[in-house]
Amino acid sequence: MTARRAPEGRTVLDIDETAISAIKELTDAAGVAPRGGLRIARTPDQRFDLSIAARPGGDDEVVTSEDGARVFLEPRAAEVLSEKVLDVRTDDDGRFHFGVYPKL
Repeated sequence: MTARRAPEGRTVLDIDETAISAIKELTDAAGVAPRGGLRIARTPDQRFDLSIAARPGGDDEVVTSEDGARVFLEPRAAEVLSEKVLDVRTDDDGRFHFGVYPKL
């Protein structure tokens, strides 16, 4: 797992190995690797919007795994995802379903 320290010293987000693999696969398929990543933003209804982005937004916090997978966290998402782990499951059709869980 990989974490990046925010300026306040809090851990932003850990990315588990399955999520790293999925992010790398998605960014490669979208043609935005190696600088692109998975962007997570908060929506007005307090949900998360996930998208593949060529680069982070201007205020995004960037979490980079040792393998080079990148997650861009919009500031409101970064607050909520502090001390969490990003995971992914693959369904029977091969689609990725990302989830965020408390660190153990």
